[in-house]
Amino acid sequence: MTIAPLAIPGHPNSYDIQIADTLPLVEACVSDLCSCPAGIPFGLRVKPRIDPGTAQVEVDARCTCNLQPCVAVDLEGVRLSRMGKVSLVQLKANHSRKVWLVDVTVLGKEAFTHTNEEGASLKAVLESPAYKKLFYDVRRDADALYNLYNITLQNVLDVQLLELSVRISNHIHSCHLNGFAKAISLYLQPQSPSPFLWTKELGKALMQPHALVRVRYPGGSSTGDSGAGVVITGSHDVFEKRPLPLELVEYAAQDVALLAPLEEMLVGRVRQQVGVHIAWHTRVRNASMRRVAESRDPFDPDGPHRAFSPWI
Repeated sequence: MTIAPLAIPGHPNSYDIQIADTLPLVEACVSDLCSCPAGIPFGLRVKPRIDPGTAQVEVDARCTCNLQPCVAVDLEGVRLSRMGKVSLVQLKANHSRKVWLVDVTVLGKEAFTHTNEEGASLKAVLESPAYKKLFYDVRRDADALYNLYNITLQNVLDVQLLELSVRISNHIHSCHLNGFAKAISLYLQPQSPSPFLWTKELGKALMQPHALVRVRYPGGSSTGDSGAGVVITGSHDVFEKRPLPLELVEYAAQDVALLAPLEEMLVGRVRQQVGVHIAWHTRVRNASMRRVAESRDPFDPDGPHRAFSPWI
């Protein structure tokens, strides 16, 4: 299903939102993620050769964001972790205008394992070291993917840790982690009130039991939406209900649409303030993969320790 283009206020580009709720659309999603970035010379469209003994993170640090295949990823669900459910996987490749919302509620495990004509699957992309994956706080996502779908993420950069490195390098208070909304407000949309935050708050309201929220639906007439919207009651499992209100679609899509611009902004901040950029990049990548590795260990998704900054 194609949704009207998503315009991110304060960002020059608009994005086409595609809901992949059938297997042919999953194939289209995987093909879009795996397609070669436009404008990159053919010889640079393959992964750089790694000499023996050269750490992967050092090779990645020498690649620009535009040359290395990169996919922004986020998940939505119910108590997202090994104890909960995955409802949606949102993805956007850095060379594409499409934001994909893969409907795991409808498709189940086939959302990850179904292959396109080239034999590629979403699971293969997520596990491939050839594609850099951007997450903002990968911990819950990695835990759910590994324990519910046997997916071991590879080549992950956790943008939350990159934001932490910016503060540390600038000698700014860094005892606590910043959430995604705060990072967007600080670095990409400093104006107040932020349109991004408005969408974020509306989405959060829909997850609150007993909250009454006016929403719109795609092709509204089939859901009783005459154009003015309908009032629904919020719930913890709102991402499991179909059809998804447009407000939730936009809530889910804007996060991955903004991840790459946020990474680019943060990398620039580190470069401006720190002389040895590769050292910081390596520290962030290593800390990101330590977070991924936590998915194999006992995991508390709700503990207060999650708010404290780790050592990077």
